[in-house]
Amino acid sequence: MQIIEGERFFKYLDKGSMGVVTDTRFVRCFWPRLDRPTMLFAEGSSGLEVQGPPTPRNVVFPPDTVFLLIEINDAQVGAPHRWRKTDIATKPDSFFVRTTQDGEELIEHLDAETAISLARGN
Repeated sequence: MQIIEGERFFKYLDKGSMGVVTDTRFVRCFWPRLDRPTMLFAEGSSGLEVQGPPTPRNVVFPPDTVFLLIEINDAQVGAPHRWRKTDIATKPDSFFVRTTQDGEELIEHLDAETAISLARGN
């Protein structure tokens, strides 16, 4: 399994733009700011694991994706890292549509089923 840690994926904004990805764990990666649910991974992607923080928002992952417990650093500033797993899982279902109307940002929260349906239509 490939492990990608702390990567910034800000350039991936469109459906399938990350290509086919298999057997990969994403650890504390930074996901793009998406205005609507988007399937960044192309059809055929599978075997993904996601461990936050941060929680990916509006990223629709393949159905077999596993969301792992969050790891935090309990060490004081300047001390060696002391990572531990919390009892909080990385959220797999943070979906919304962000729009702007008359200069004001509007956010409509979506359930996972609606978000996946919307992402397939992108």
